[in-house]
Amino acid sequence: MRFETGNPVEPDGSSDPRDLYDNAGIIDLLVTGPLGEYLNRLGVPLTSWRGLMKQVADYLIAQGYESTYLVYGAGVVVERQTQLVQRAGELYRVTNAADIPLTLTGTWATDAPKLQAVGDVALRQALASNSGWSMVGAGSYGTVEDAIETVATDLDFSAKMVDGTGSQTTAAAVSLQLMIKNHIDASWYGFKSGRTPLEQANALQAAASAAKAENKRLFAPRDNYTLSKGVLIETPFTMDGGTLDFSGGTDFSATGNTAFRIAGQGLSLLPALASDVAKHAVVLPLSSAPAGVGPGDILCIHNDSAGSWNAVRSFYQAGEYCMVSQVSGASVMLAEPLADGYAASAVKIYKVNYLKGDFDFNGTEVIGPPISLLNGIGVEFVGVAKSNVYGLTARNANLTQIQYTRCIDIDSFGLRAYELENTTTGNEYGLALINSQSMDVFGGHFVSSRHGVAMGGLTGPGSVVNRYNNIIGAKIVTRGAAAVAADFHGNSEMCSYQSCQIDGGGSVGGDKNSYRNCDIISSRDGYLFFGGELRGTDHQFFSNRLTMKASPPAGFGAINLATTSNTIRGGTLDFNNAKISGANFAQFPIKIEDAGSPATDRSVRIEGLDVQAPSSLNFLRLLGLSATPWNTLTLGVVTTTGNATPSVTNTTTKVRIPAPVAF
Repeated sequence: MRFETGNPVEPDGSSDPRDLYDNAGIIDLLVTGPLGEYLNRLGVPLTSWRGLMKQVADYLIAQGYESTYLVYGAGVVVERQTQLVQRAGELYRVTNAADIPLTLTGTWATDAPKLQAVGDVALRQALASNSGWSMVGAGSYGTVEDAIETVATDLDFSAKMVDGTGSQTTAAAVSLQLMIKNHIDASWYGFKSGRTPLEQANALQAAASAAKAENKRLFAPRDNYTLSKGVLIETPFTMDGGTLDFSGGTDFSATGNTAFRIAGQGLSLLPALASDVAKHAVVLPLSSAPAGVGPGDILCIHNDSAGSWNAVRSFYQAGEYCMVSQVSGASVMLAEPLADGYAASAVKIYKVNYLKGDFDFNGTEVIGPPISLLNGIGVEFVGVAKSNVYGLTARNANLTQIQYTRCIDIDSFGLRAYELENTTTGNEYGLALINSQSMDVFGGHFVSSRHGVAMGGLTGPGSVVNRYNNIIGAKIVTRGAAAVAADFHGNSEMCSYQSCQIDGGGSVGGDKNSYRNCDIISSRDGYLFFGGELRGTDHQFFSNRLTMKASPPAGFGAINLATTSNTIRGGTLDFNNAKISGANFAQFPIKIEDAGSPATDRSVRIEGLDVQAPSSLNFLRLLGLSATPWNTLTLGVVTTTGNATPSVTNTTTKVRIPAPVAF
């Protein structure tokens, strides 16, 4: 048993006999012990004699001192560890010095464990290592490492990295490793023009798979490509213009009838809610601690019961996405208050395994899939969050040109979606936001034979209400009959069209949505706004310039809204500073009719309406039921060429705001 006194060494060494005793034992271990190192009496590791022998042996193994070599065969004797043995074009040396001298048997299975390859294979491995570039000479620069470092320093601010964040940066400001391989270039995998459509599709998919495996951005060089199969992208993506033409493709089974699909990794089910949560709550109490959930993660609350948010359609289901602020045990703190309340027994909680990054198309045009492929989608983003999309054009898919499915917090710039050819199904869209939240679309041009832009939904986990989506400064067009250009389906809330040019009218559904500062031309069948999927009556129509191209059908209004038994929430249908012009029409400018809404606080407010209408028509027809009448009609200044007196039934309170005093 050692004494382990811990006496200091300085200044003249310990004179304690107990330390001498300890040192004797340590020296014995260092000389004769089986391990490569031992601790001295102060706990500092020392290399033993065996360890020194191992280091020397390893060093010798790494060197190649002798230029002549032995030919492998039975009876050959290797006398030194620096002697080489040649077999089948490769060179070997004895691995362990303890085996010297080694007599070879001639049986490779017996000799191989005692030999180590030292030929080109080892050299290639060394050059491929992280330090390999420091082993290659580069003339006056020293090594390749030195040369690249010098080039990086000399580059000016015009040298922008391909997969940068968009801000200008010098190459010297980024790591040298990124300079060498900061992305996956699809051309490395054979993605080049002039190849067959199948070869091009396979090459781009192979590059996409490599980018996912290495967690790198995928880059496709500018060119015009023809592809026969759908492509799945699971990393950020850049293409500097050109065309991806899928219109002659034959296989889209792996991408859900989509030509170009960009997707995250789906949803992971988490522990259930331990108790109900109220609207505006900022804590989710779970039944147990959620594994793998932390700040910045996105959760999904979903009630998959048919029509759980709006009974108009079964897939209008309740739920929302929320960002995690902190996690403490089974309590998940949220970054923002909830938009709705939820019963614990009715919902499931998921973690969104989203894809994040910038998607820079730079004017790239995606064509197809073939118009004959029903429900075909041009470009679909699925489970993408906290991202930006730039300069994408898509056209001539059967169903939707650009679609965001279950996406969160994406800003999109310069999108263009043209559905130009399809006249067969009547369900075509330019841009579709499906069960998505906090989506802002800036500018763009969206043309279709049905909805130029639609906000709707699907079924399945994550099929939540569209919320906080804004279309800003876009041109939106429908050329179809019995269709409107801009759309709010019945599962939309707190969404808006702002400063848009809309040719083809707009639909109104869900609750708390708005049209603001838009130039709107009616649909071919005479509708400026048409709404039949209202969950609530809290909608805003502010400062829109409205132009008629045709008269609506008999009995309908140019603005035609209907509440039903599914309209379970009230609020105010608020028309402020609207002007309706164009050819006179034979029906009501505004018709709002209740067909059985249980909400008792439904109101209508009209202020600053300027409308051309036949003299025989009331500018407003407001119809209510005696069982649940409209609560309040508030009228401000109305200028009309028709009858300035509204036609009103079953409305409890009527308020007329006095006209301004003339001066």
